[in-house]
Amino acid sequence: MNRISSHITENMSQLASDPAKDPNTNCGYEVKQCSKAERKITPALLAEALKTALVVGTIIMLINQFEAFEGTMTIDITKAALSYCVPFCVYLYGSLKVRD
Repeated sequence: MNRISSHITENMSQLASDPAKDPNTNCGYEVKQCSKAERKITPALLAEALKTALVVGTIIMLINQFEAFEGTMTIDITKAALSYCVPFCVYLYGSLKVRD
């Protein structure tokens, strides 16, 4: 038990001595406010949103449409489309809001 507490104390002293490792100092990076011009949808942002939507949407669709993949039900096209649209929109909204 003493070994664990000494390890915790050592890590806490390292955090106190190195502000870059302190989670309350933005990991040592300077926080920059973005202008409205920088808060636009770029092709790179759309590509990242699309990648995220493909991964997350596929997982959501497998969860929601599992019976259809088993063959016991038919695929609901509306649910399948929303499984991809929702993560895409949430990623875009979150990315633009963080820049706010």
